[in-house]
Amino acid sequence: MVSRTMRIGLVMLLLALSGNGAAAMHGPYSVQPPDILVPPGAAPGAVRRYIHPFADWTLICDENLADRSKVCNVTQTLLAGDGTIVFSWSLAASEDGKPIFILRVAPSVGADGVINIRQPGGEALARVPVRACDERVCVGTMRPNAEMLEQVDRASQVIVSFEDGHLVRLQVPLSGLKEAVAAIG
Repeated sequence: MVSRTMRIGLVMLLLALSGNGAAAMHGPYSVQPPDILVPPGAAPGAVRRYIHPFADWTLICDENLADRSKVCNVTQTLLAGDGTIVFSWSLAASEDGKPIFILRVAPSVGADGVINIRQPGGEALARVPVRACDERVCVGTMRPNAEMLEQVDRASQVIVSFEDGHLVRLQVPLSGLKEAVAAIG
């Protein structure tokens, strides 16, 4: 519960910002827009995002508060030592409601690139061709096959590799993915 003093302070702050103080904030600065897109026709504030970490994966859901619909994905990002993104992937529902992995790599991989996923012992799980690239990212998609789902169930690791001027080979943990998907409910 907000005290009367706190409410008065907030009102005074808002009044101060609505005068000359707000004009000083414009200058060379801009406001970063929210990270989520509001669905067409939805009012600002009508979508709530929640983020729930699970071991090596993060569940992200956007809920439309008006119609109580929810869109979720489970994401994992691997970073280089300098903090740049090397690889990321998400498990989401496709247009037909079936699960699909969306894999993202650097644009230097190119539109003719391939992302390979293998078991630690070397057995191939998937060969994912890059489907599209822009100046920021290249993307490929794959439906999880039975072998991949078995690795997810075991919370094991997989090897992800691709060419980016040199061979990039990543050991990628699946721990937390199964639990994150179960939490969508």
